[in-house]
Amino acid sequence: MTTAEVLSVVERAFPFVPRPAEDDLPAHTDGCPHCVMTTRYLTEYTGPNLPAEAIRWLCDEMSTISPAATAWVFPSYLRYVLTAEDPRDPRPTAFLIYNLAPAPEHAADIQGRLSVLTAAQVEALLTVVRHLADTPYWADHYGGELEQATAFLEGLSASTPDHPETLTISRPNLLNECENP
Repeated sequence: MTTAEVLSVVERAFPFVPRPAEDDLPAHTDGCPHCVMTTRYLTEYTGPNLPAEAIRWLCDEMSTISPAATAWVFPSYLRYVLTAEDPRDPRPTAFLIYNLAPAPEHAADIQGRLSVLTAAQVEALLTVVRHLADTPYWADHYGGELEQATAFLEGLSASTPDHPETLTISRPNLLNECENP
């Protein structure tokens, strides 16, 4: 698929959604410093679409946001990765790959963060990952992680409901990564 075709898949699967309430942004509700920092940063963004500078800042802070915040961030994040990423700073795409290819000890945390996604959205993520795997730069530098991300998302796809109305936005028991040294 071309980048334009992948973008079309993403746009259909990930419409922009309203920003969650401030209390629904952090992954952890225990006052974790990283979550507090991310929530403070995100307070200036109130609309459904996040600008490039927010994506570049947030890309390595995804472990600090809730499933509801992930649902809000992904439409902007995925469009950014496919259309606007600065080749001098490939971190957003690299961190997307890392976030979709968790180590076994972090898989449950990522599954919880992605728990609000529909089957169509998980399939769209798979389309993005497969597209990146077909792109020489990403395949050369992140081939193993892209294979791991594909396997992870295929497993997630098998357990994701087809209808978003069956999903509830909740805060699963996410690991408090912020407490880890």
